[in-house]
Amino acid sequence: MGIQTHKKIGILGANGTIGLLLQKLLLKENLNVEVILGGRNLEISKNQKKVDVFNSESLKEFVEQVDLLINCAGPTFLITEKILKVVVPLGKDYIDAFGWMKHNIMEGISSRIVLNNGCVPGMLGILVRYMISEDIDDVKVWTGGRETGGKGALGDILLSSINGYGKSGYFINNFEIVKEEKVIDSKYKIENMPEEVYVQRFLSNEIQKLAECFKLKNISEYKVFPDKIIPNYILEGCARCIKEKGNDVRIYNAIFSDILEKIQVQNKSKRNWFALNIEALGRNHRKQLFLRATDSSCITARMLVYTLKKLLNTDLPIGLYWPFEFVEGESFIPELKKDGIQINEVEEYYI
Repeated sequence: MGIQTHKKIGILGANGTIGLLLQKLLLKENLNVEVILGGRNLEISKNQKKVDVFNSESLKEFVEQVDLLINCAGPTFLITEKILKVVVPLGKDYIDAFGWMKHNIMEGISSRIVLNNGCVPGMLGILVRYMISEDIDDVKVWTGGRETGGKGALGDILLSSINGYGKSGYFINNFEIVKEEKVIDSKYKIENMPEEVYVQRFLSNEIQKLAECFKLKNISEYKVFPDKIIPNYILEGCARCIKEKGNDVRIYNAIFSDILEKIQVQNKSKRNWFALNIEALGRNHRKQLFLRATDSSCITARMLVYTLKKLLNTDLPIGLYWPFEFVEGESFIPELKKDGIQINEVEEYYI
């Protein structure tokens, strides 16, 4: 693949929340690319195409026109495999804002494919890797906030949860995955969080993979919720999706819409926020990183732009990647700050 010159970049889901943010960011970048927008409801023009991701011929026609494809449409759990069945044989580079898959797709890959390239997962793994060093043996991570999000993002949360992404209640202790049985019953005041939150352990596939790669002895990942009812709505949505037992998109969308409406009512008139805390403990020091944003969608859009630039301007070898495997926190953090994301770092040494 190598360093790219003038290339055509395709964006699926271009008129969604992430797609629109991505377009705005790309306009500010001095990239030698032509952007072609794809979506179900777009008017046809030179740089806009109608695309039905559930129709393989429609999808193939769009993908054949571009050199690199970015997927912002969702739920990616329903469509990523369909997209990859077109992208892989055509040898196109591909970036997905989520796109986690249960199955290994390494066979036949002749391009660079980056999945899980959003805020969480995506940025999370990059920043955890940034915080660890050889003497760090204990890491704690907190992520969450008060966000409503879109139907596609909620769909990914529900469908990935019931299909094996992550383990609720699990963490890594002395290199082993263990479970802690604890009910969410108390609110806590946590530094960098603008309101008290409920806390739940959750070992994501991203953190598990990162721990394996960098031989992390102990790591605990926590999801935070400002209202106890929100995880209950998520559980309700998961149960309804399990009961559905199929791939009827219309029924799934009805479930997503219903749960999303309940979350919107709960969050009505309340300030949106997203926060991430990382604490890394070594033998004689402690490092902390605190990140705060209005919402996580702007972080996902920045992740997509940054990864696009890495694929265009570096000789990243052919393969399937998590972002933390090739994106350096030292260079990515300044990009986040340019977008107004608050990031503070603290390091303390013990005597």
